[in-house]
Amino acid sequence: MKNFIYIICLGFSTFAFSQDSNPDLYQTWYLYYLDADGLIYNIPDINPPISPYLTIEQNLEYNGEGACNSFDGVYTLPFPNSLESVSFSSTNDDCIHQSHISFEDTFFQLMSSGGDFEIFQDGQGMVLRLTLPIFWLAEFRNNPLSASDFDFNEIKIYPNPVSTILHIDSQNIEISSIEVMNISGEQVQEINGDFKSLNLTGLSSGIYLIKIYTEHGNVVKKIAKH
Repeated sequence: MKNFIYIICLGFSTFAFSQDSNPDLYQTWYLYYLDADGLIYNIPDINPPISPYLTIEQNLEYNGEGACNSFDGVYTLPFPNSLESVSFSSTNDDCIHQSHISFEDTFFQLMSSGGDFEIFQDGQGMVLRLTLPIFWLAEFRNNPLSASDFDFNEIKIYPNPVSTILHIDSQNIEISSIEVMNISGEQVQEINGDFKSLNLTGLSSGIYLIKIYTEHGNVVKKIAKH
């Protein structure tokens, strides 16, 4: 009976904190940089090339790939900006290349632990920064390394500031959907078609984030609404 109550309480606290955490956490994140107490892995420099990633579901299950092995597990959110792994498993294939083996051992240690996280935007999209108090830091982005072949600066939005209609020029980049979020990251509008212009008449004045989903990754633009 005590175990049953504990499971119920654990599930309730996980659910409660998952509602308070940043909703942008729940997506696929591609690793770009890993610093394990001075042991640094700059992923684009690793040869032969690899594409490690981490996908976090809204129920806090996670999965991904390292260098040559896949992994999965379950996180809890003991605090809104802190991940703790309560289960972890991975395949056990031989990576062959020593650079891949040492990287994957380090990366999987981090994935099986969790850590404090923050999410922010830069000029290339969203960044997930995961840290541990033992001087470990990992930076993920929500667009893959291969997306460097695509210049997301080609996506233009205007006018900015805007009062009513926001125009979007995506050049040759195909858009799948667009979200409008307030500065707290809460979705206030979603667009699934006609990506050439957005009618923002119903929004109050302030700062908003335009999250544009494409086949090559996501990009976030900031606008001011009069």
